[in-house]
Amino acid sequence: MNDPEPVKEFRRSWEDTGGRPRTPEKERQARKRSPKKSGVEPSHRAQPPEEMRRGQRGKQGPEKSTTMTEDTLKNLVTEAVSLDREINEKSERLKELKAELVAEARSHENEFASTEGGGMRWTAEGSDGCISRVTFPAPTLKAKIDDEGKILAKIKNIANSVFTHLFVSTTSYRPIEKFREEAATLLPKADANKLIRLCQSASAPRVSFETTERDAA
Repeated sequence: MNDPEPVKEFRRSWEDTGGRPRTPEKERQARKRSPKKSGVEPSHRAQPPEEMRRGQRGKQGPEKSTTMTEDTLKNLVTEAVSLDREINEKSERLKELKAELVAEARSHENEFASTEGGGMRWTAEGSDGCISRVTFPAPTLKAKIDDEGKILAKIKNIANSVFTHLFVSTTSYRPIEKFREEAATLLPKADANKLIRLCQSASAPRVSFETTERDAA
């Protein structure tokens, strides 16, 4: 018959207990300090990410705004004023260039092309293929004709008996639709042309530019 297997006992060594035997009082204190069962207490429940972010923002306090240094501000003001001055100077130069183009266009009437609105257009090309178009819009009829002054008297004198047919009476007078055609039909050609000129407003020339698309470098 085999001998029974010896029972293994595990005891803390003398060194593990700090060289001192544990008394019953210390055993009770150790049991009191033993960790509780795993679990999450209600007061320590996990917070949703949004609540955590709100809580963190509340702890961090208001964000501090950053301000420029004195040198940075001075440089910013200097750059802005310099740019504004440059834009104004270039704008004035552009006005001068447009006026020169309009004057040059007037000397090339034989090269004018008609526009859809009844005006004329002159086109010039730059050294790099860019294009400038000077447009002379057709004169537009006046929206109204004041009932005071010499203009109305001249109009009535020319239109004579057909005046009420060509104009609509309001607080002032305005040309009817298809005024030019009706005037040419009802009046002699010379009178019709004079009447139309009196009822027109001059249109200022317009200058536009078209740049060529360059291949990306």
